[in-house]
Amino acid sequence: KLDGEPVRIGIAWVRDDAEPEAAVVRRVYPGSPAEQAGVRPGDRIYSVDDASFDTDGAFESLLHAALGTTSLVVERNGRFRTVKLDVGDLLAE
Repeated sequence: KLDGEPVRIGIAWVRDDAEPEAAVVRRVYPGSPAEQAGVRPGDRIYSVDDASFDTDGAFESLLHAALGTTSLVVERNGRFRTVKLDVGDLLAE
């Protein structure tokens, strides 16, 4: 069972108790801002708009509050990068 629920950026994720400061992407929804930005399953997300998190709820809150161009710090295969997503200007319901 995946811990996260799909949100506007278009991912589902799980949390790793051994690495609480990251969310592990398990699914990227076709056509979503995450897919368009190149986020892939297996990527680890460490921050949203320069804000870190240490719980699933905190991560989800950051995603729901994101507006316009949102940046994620993502690690893939030991390399960190910042990806930019256009999530629009309307708050998620």
